[in-house]
Amino acid sequence: MNSGLPDETWGQVVTAVMVTRSGATLTRADLQEWAADKMPPYQVPRVVKYVAEMPRNAMGKVNKKQLAEDMFPERFAK
Repeated sequence: MNSGLPDETWGQVVTAVMVTRSGATLTRADLQEWAADKMPPYQVPRVVKYVAEMPRNAMGKVNKKQLAEDMFPERFAK
């Protein structure tokens, strides 16, 4: 996602929606540890959601805004 999820404290929180290989496990802590060596702290995802497959539109593309709203509806409740 180019932008994070809405967050009351920070404005936005960096988020990752991930598909893992069949049988693979990757915890949020594992991802954060791996990312800590490769990117600045403010870019490391704080929220991680795992899905079986990435939802795509009719053109085969991921709509990041719609993905965020579908995967995290509680963050967009009005």
